[in-house]
Amino acid sequence: MENISGFGLSVTLIADKTFPAGLNITQFADDADPLDIASIQVADKAMGLNGDLIIWSKPNAIPMTLNVIPGSDDDVNLAVLLEANRTGKGKASVRDQITAIVTYPDGETTTLTVGAITDHARQERSRQRPPKDPALHLCVREQGRQLNPSDVNKMPRDRIVTRHYFCLSET
Repeated sequence: MENISGFGLSVTLIADKTFPAGLNITQFADDADPLDIASIQVADKAMGLNGDLIIWSKPNAIPMTLNVIPGSDDDVNLAVLLEANRTGKGKASVRDQITAIVTYPDGETTTLTVGAITDHARQERSRQRPPKDPALHLCVREQGRQLNPSDVNKMPRDRIVTRHYFCLSET
C-alpha cells in the first residue's frame, strides 16, 4: 500500500546571504498542499501555414510553493527571507540565490538550485464563504514601512494559510 501523506516532509532552504547555514522548514499547514511543484511546460507547439505540426523545446523555471502554518517560526523566517529579497524605494535586495533540498517521508530527496523567492501571500481558508481577498499579499511596502515579524500575526490564524512561492531549476 502506498502512503501519500506528507507526514515527515521537510524542505531545507539555503539562501546564500540571508540563511547561508540553511533553514529547515517543517511547520506545514494541513489545509493545503504543504509542498506544491506545479506542472512544467517542456515544449511548445504551433501549426505551420500548411498544417504541419511544429514543436520546440522550451526551458522553464520550476515553480515551488510552500504552505506553512501562519505565525509559525517557519512563516516568520520565510517572511524575513522575502523582506531581505524585496526591493523598494531606498531599499536594495540582497538577491539571495536559493537552493531547496526536499526530503520526502520515505527518505528520497530532490535538490533544486539557482532559485529565488518570488511571493508571500496570505489566503482565506474558510470554505463556508468566499474569501474577501484570495491573494492578499502581506509584503507590500506601504509609505516606506517595512515588514516586521510581528506583522505576520495580524490576521486570525484559523482563517488563513500562508503561501511562499519560489522559482528554481533542477540540478
